[in-house]
Amino acid sequence: MNSENPSGTANRGIALPLATLGLAAWKSIPSLSGAWENDLYARGALFAFVIWLLPQIYLFFRTATHSGNMWVAVSLFLCVAGSLSGLRVLHHLALASSFSGLFGQRYLGVIILASSLAWLPATGWFLSHWKTSGLLGWERPTIALMVALSLLCLSFRTNSSIVCNER
Repeated sequence: MNSENPSGTANRGIALPLATLGLAAWKSIPSLSGAWENDLYARGALFAFVIWLLPQIYLFFRTATHSGNMWVAVSLFLCVAGSLSGLRVLHHLALASSFSGLFGQRYLGVIILASSLAWLPATGWFLSHWKTSGLLGWERPTIALMVALSLLCLSFRTNSSIVCNER
């Protein structure tokens, strides 16, 4: 019997990354949804989150093999650290790194984790103290769109196995 998948994609070993994503979502979604609905510092962050997620989903379906075990470990560490310290921003970063672990981005995961600043509620709070007028609401989606387009251009210009995975 042929052990290969007829579609040509390798077995992804998706149980642990999915469990990590579930844990990170369980710890972060209540505070994220509250901030996205009520916090003036988080204007446009929900739209930025959706834009931030789209290129990751595209890269997930574009590449054949996925191995993001490092990002799964980072996500678990951030979940534990957030639970012990009570800092919700660590749970939010755990959610961002769990998406990198689920979608299997190794080196690109650093860019994805850094670009999560576009939708983090803590970013709005820090910017409000740095910039007296605060965020107007269009800055976050614009930044997320620029990052998404950059990631897609990067995936078209280079071989995705070099950028995302080691085959």
